[in-house]
Amino acid sequence: MKISKDAQIKLFEHRLRRLKGVYVQLGAILESIEAALDGQEPSDFMLSFPIVRRVYDLVCLSKNKEVL
Repeated sequence: MKISKDAQIKLFEHRLRRLKGVYVQLGAILESIEAALDGQEPSDFMLSFPIVRRVYDLVCLSKNKEVL
């Protein structure tokens, strides 16, 4: 079945929006990891991402701080 050009454009626009969302999310996660490595506490929301929480906990353990 052949898909119309308009339908293809809408499909690609939808995929692009999803990719942009993932890109923004990954950027925020990386910024939070960087902040944790610099000794700053990430926000509660960012700590809800397991990788951010793990990095922050490891940084705290390495500095003998209490893990949240």
